[in-house]
Parts: sequence; structure tokens; C-alpha cells
Amino acid sequence: MISMRKVINLKISHKLGSQLQFFKEKFYSKALDFFFPQPCVYCDAKRISGGPYLCGMCQDAIQFISSSYCYLCGIPANLSYEDSKEKFLCGSCRTKPPVFEKARSLGIHQGVLRKLIHELKYGMRPGVMKEIQPLLEIYFSNRKLKDFYVTPIPLHLKKLEQREFDQAYLIGQKVAEILDLAFLPEVLERTVETQPQASLNKPNRLKNVRGAFRSLNEEKVQSRNILLVDDVFTTGATLNEGARILKQAKANRVYAFSLARAN
Repeated sequence: MISMRKVINLKISHKLGSQLQFFKEKFYSKALDFFFPQPCVYCDAKRISGGPYLCGMCQDAIQFISSSYCYLCGIPANLSYEDSKEKFLCGSCRTKPPVFEKARSLGIHQGVLRKLIHELKYGMRPGVMKEIQPLLEIYFSNRKLKDFYVTPIPLHLKKLEQREFDQAYLIGQKVAEILDLAFLPEVLERTVETQPQASLNKPNRLKNVRGAFRSLNEEKVQSRNILLVDDVFTTGATLNEGARILKQAKANRVYAFSLARAN
């Protein structure tokens, strides 16, 4: 009969063995990066410093949207409609206010940030989240949100099977973790396999997503505040349609957040 002391020793040995294997793999990974550095996915320079996908210079080139934006949709302001009011509205929101209460984006969908999102979605590289997570941590470091639940815009099942992961899910999950909010992924379903929004003009984008979602588990949404998350805000049609369905399910307030905002 094996003694309890021996069982404990075996468990400790197994644990130490697992940790040793982890450190070995980490060491080999660092060594490979040192001797055979992978190029930066944006500028192709060898990564002497930086993260797993970007060099240090490209990391620093990502600009956050920090001020002068429409209070409702979050589009960065320009001289054509910027005014002296603290809560000014862009022309589009004055004409037709969105369903969501407000939308914000981390940065502009261009340059390095655009390339990161492209690698994540179309390069099918979920590991890019290792570069995106620090950006989210910086962005939300002075932005707190209480009494909200985080819900991602879902992919259609066919697209999910092709890609094998949902980029908005990964972003939303990380946002919930950083803000210490509950993650609520299974309250929206994409029932229509829509065309890629980037390939359409604004009127067709609105038509493309109309009726594309339905609500699930309405009891989880009722009277709750929802932070709806997507990767890119272009015209806002997708987030607005998602917000409309959530409001039909009697959600209280719906805010929107996207990693990037298209010009």
C-alpha cells in the first residue's frame, strides 16, 4: 500500500515537472526569438524589441482616440462639424440618432491597428490578442464602467466554422476581464450569413444587417445594461442592429465599443 507521504511526493514531483517543462518551452521560445527574430507583421523589421507580432516602433505608432469625438457615435471630430459644446453631435447623429446610447473606439482603423485586426480576422491568428490586450489595458486604465454586462457581436455559424474562433468574442472577453464585468456571450445570434460590411456602401450596409440577429435568453438581458463589443465600427450598422435587438429584449442601456473606428 502506497503511503500518503509518497503520494504527496509524487504530486510535488509531477507539479515541478510540469513547471520545468513550461519554463523550458518559454526559454526555447525566447532563445528562438533572440537568434531568429520573426519580422514585425506591419513593417517587416526584425523584432529586437516589442511584442510577439509588432516591433517596438510599430507598437508606439498606434494612436488612441482620446478627445474631440461625437458624444453619441464616437466618430473623431474635424473642423467641419466641431463646435464649442462639450457634448457635440456629428451631422449623422443629429439627423438620425443611433439606437445605442453611445459608442467608443480605441483607435482609428488604419496603419498598424488595421493590420493587427486583419491578421486576427483574415490571417486567422488569435494569438494577435497578445498584442491587443495591452492596448485594451491602456485604453481602459482611466475608463471605468459599473453595472454593465459585456456582449460580443456574434459571427454566423458558417463563418465561425471556417475561422474556428470569433474575434469579437475574444475582444469582448478581454474587455470584460479588464473592466471586471460579467461576460454575457450567448444573448445574440446571427441568423443571416451577411456579406462582409467592408465590401458594401453605407445604404447597403444598413440593409445587409437588418434582421440579421435575434435575441437568445431574453431573461438575461431584461433590465440590464449591455456593453456591445465588435472589432471595427464602420457605419455603425452592425452595432446599431445588435443594440436594436437587445432593446427589443428590454435591455436597459446599450453602449458600444469597437477596437477600431473607420474614417
